[in-house]
Amino acid sequence: LSMPVELAVMCFPGVTRADVESIPSSLHTVGQVVESKVKDLASSGLRMGVLEACLQIRARNRTDDGPMYKQITLTGLPKNAFLVRMTEEVCKFRERAHASWRKQEATRPIVTS
Repeated sequence: LSMPVELAVMCFPGVTRADVESIPSSLHTVGQVVESKVKDLASSGLRMGVLEACLQIRARNRTDDGPMYKQITLTGLPKNAFLVRMTEEVCKFRERAHASWRKQEATRPIVTS
């Protein structure tokens, strides 16, 4: 993460020395790219190839973006709420699956591929 941004970006195909000159003086290391927000990178005036390279570097090295999903407590939602109804459908799918999901054999496990 202490590698200079210029050297890291030059490793990406299609990025030229002229493109590297668009990197602002505030970005010195790959670590600073990783810590930057996407909005800040996009508004910093980087050329397209350099911006793509920085976004790839950021995506490959960033680990603390938080959870990929959000847990929702269904008990606080009304019974007819979409999430409550869909959760019940998914949970009861194995019990009520049509025979076609079992390859027309009632005792066979459900096939979803």
